[in-house]
Amino acid sequence: MGTSYSILLHTHELLITLYMLVFTVKLVLLLLNNTAALANFRKRTKVIGEIILPSLFLISGIVLAVMSKTGFGDTWFLIKMCLIALSVGTGIATFNKNSKALGIVTFLIFVYVIMLSYIKDPGLKKPPTPVVENVITDPNVPGYDVVKHGLSVYINSGCNTCHGADGK
Repeated sequence: MGTSYSILLHTHELLITLYMLVFTVKLVLLLLNNTAALANFRKRTKVIGEIILPSLFLISGIVLAVMSKTGFGDTWFLIKMCLIALSVGTGIATFNKNSKALGIVTFLIFVYVIMLSYIKDPGLKKPPTPVVENVITDPNVPGYDVVKHGLSVYINSGCNTCHGADGK
């Protein structure tokens, strides 16, 4: 993927973070029964927090899936999209009905979806870390393999947990 994909991915993550921040503030105010503060906060953040941020993070997520060319075929991605659609509905209902239970369920769905995005497994099981054995790290030693050395650094530094085995 290129720089544009990376920029869009980071923008997407920022949009989700901002949306979750707004949602969490509203949920805390709801849970604390502070209806006046909740109404005031919703009034001040309605356009940005309830229309612009969710629209932009949904659009950027779909564009990222199209750019990756693999997103739509993965089970984890389809589950994530269904849960996002569900959480949009429950999120709207949470504050229209002032339902604390629905708010907590929606928050937990969001947290699960965010975790699913990073782990890419519906069961949230981290994939086993591949092991690169017998790596010679000194370029002056006979048998040194720069590719094997680079792969071991990539895996041992944890880069593969976000970028996958293929480096995407």
